[in-house]
Amino acid sequence: LNKEGETACLNLLFPEWTLDSKTKMGIASVGVFLLAVFFEYMKVAKKFILNHPALNSYSPRIKDAISIFFHGSQLTISYFLMLAAM
Repeated sequence: LNKEGETACLNLLFPEWTLDSKTKMGIASVGVFLLAVFFEYMKVAKKFILNHPALNSYSPRIKDAISIFFHGSQLTISYFLMLAAM
């Protein structure tokens, strides 16, 4: 409880994203869940794209660039999911 007797509010990732109502909390919960689903989808998509036969005709640099893009995206999303869990 704060000084005015109100319950403390939760911040999700940024101070501007204060969850001070049940509606905001519900939307944030669904958003974090969808972000986790998207993270899992990216893992499957990375395997599918990097193992696709059409990619073999491109240079190894293209394949490496795609791999780096997916890896960086996955790290960023996993970091935000970790912060949301904390």
